[in-house]
Amino acid sequence: GGDLRGFRSRFRRCGVVEYKNGALRAWIDFREKLKRIVESKYFNRGIMIAILVNTLSMGIEYHEQ
Repeated sequence: GGDLRGFRSRFRRCGVVEYKNGALRAWIDFREKLKRIVESKYFNRGIMIAILVNTLSMGIEYHEQ
């Protein structure tokens, strides 16, 4: 009993609420997957390409006005 109580209170202090049916575990898994995606080199390159295309399209639009 005491070990679980300390475990739960540590999560409460961090602002995490323990849910039934593994919702907390699912959220942690989801966050880890998102973290791996965002830290990948392909995601970084995709963002850079989107910024480049946006900059070029804005420059072309302004030039023709």
